[in-house]
Amino acid sequence: MIHDMPRGMGSGRVEQLSSFAVRQAELNSLAYIDYYREVIAPASDAGSHRPRLTRMSVVEGIGRAAEAWSETFVRLFGNRLLRTCTLLPFRGVLAPRSLIDPHRKWCPLCLQEEHSTTGDTYEPLVWRLTDVEWCPKHDRRLEVACPICCRCRQDWMSFKARVGCCRYCGRWLGQESSIGDAEPAHIGLYYARFCEEMLRLPAALKDSQTLIPGSEIACALRDVFFAGSSHQMGRALAMPTGLCNEYCAGRIPPSLMFYFRSGLHTGATAEELFVTNVFSRDKLALSEQLAFEPYRARARRTDQKERVIESLNQALTSFPPQSVRGLALQLHVDPNFVWRSFPNLAAEISTRHSAYTAQLAASRRAEFTADVRAALDRFGPSIAPNQMKAILEDPACYLNCWKREVIMEEIAAVLVDEAPVGAMVKTSSNLQ
Repeated sequence: MIHDMPRGMGSGRVEQLSSFAVRQAELNSLAYIDYYREVIAPASDAGSHRPRLTRMSVVEGIGRAAEAWSETFVRLFGNRLLRTCTLLPFRGVLAPRSLIDPHRKWCPLCLQEEHSTTGDTYEPLVWRLTDVEWCPKHDRRLEVACPICCRCRQDWMSFKARVGCCRYCGRWLGQESSIGDAEPAHIGLYYARFCEEMLRLPAALKDSQTLIPGSEIACALRDVFFAGSSHQMGRALAMPTGLCNEYCAGRIPPSLMFYFRSGLHTGATAEELFVTNVFSRDKLALSEQLAFEPYRARARRTDQKERVIESLNQALTSFPPQSVRGLALQLHVDPNFVWRSFPNLAAEISTRHSAYTAQLAASRRAEFTADVRAALDRFGPSIAPNQMKAILEDPACYLNCWKREVIMEEIAAVLVDEAPVGAMVKTSSNLQ
């Protein structure tokens, strides 16, 4: 069996474990399901620790599934650094709940650049983090929907999975250029850069070093920056005081959002937070004016619905009208989700877009018809096809169905007008 090592080792863009597994299958010219049956399953422990090929398994997280998959690949390739392709080094440091997005996200520019540079591509682990929605390299939002089939909610697992390709239609997801967001969210870009710096740390640790437990990090931040007061820390980070007390007591690990806000407020880097715990208060004055939204337990789907409703209402008054599919791609959601959740708004937008499209098509047909009549008035009905293409400046006008129909109808109309009366009567009787 041919095997390779994960890409981006030792950097913040280390390859995610599921991408590494799919890439090994491609190197051996096997479908992913065959590689799992012939290589992964035989190399794993029997019983409950066997890596399961299910969509709900969080392979890159810090739970049992990640432990089973990483240990299997360590046994196969003999490299303990394969654990850094998951978040297992952060066990006890990060809260496991909602840490990894169960569905794929990607930057089409990153995929295309990597493929153009190395002839191959991979999907970084940072794209799987739930709170990461932006690509810090290209300052654009990560994509979640295939531009060809518009399918969202793409699972990491597929029997015929390929790196950088859609799990449904199989089309390549990379693009040399694409329209990104006009104004990138600076907070979102900071989150992405912070996570890249964080994911670089496990591979950079020396043999005697380990990541500091989350309770010690929370206590250090409280004592250095907030005068030992959990209440003051909670007010500064817009988080409940009781939750901060739980973090400091070690009853639950701090969430990733806690580290984001702590880094923004104090100016601490990921290395200072997770490795050294040596802070400087000089950066604190630069971020005193930051104001965070209150941290509440709220379903992400609720926020997503509110964002979709706002965009749909704006689309009802915008011009030119957009289609439901176009709006869904801009919002990074599945068009079917828009139709299921907001059928009335989607129907209004679709009707408005259909009327605009029909009006636009009618005006284009009228303009094309006028150009064809001008060409026939100048050269007559015996005009050659190549000459018609040159006059219309449209080499494919005879390949387009409605354009070819217009040309034939106008030529027939000219021939009828130029024909003698007897011929016209004869022609009409033949048609009848």
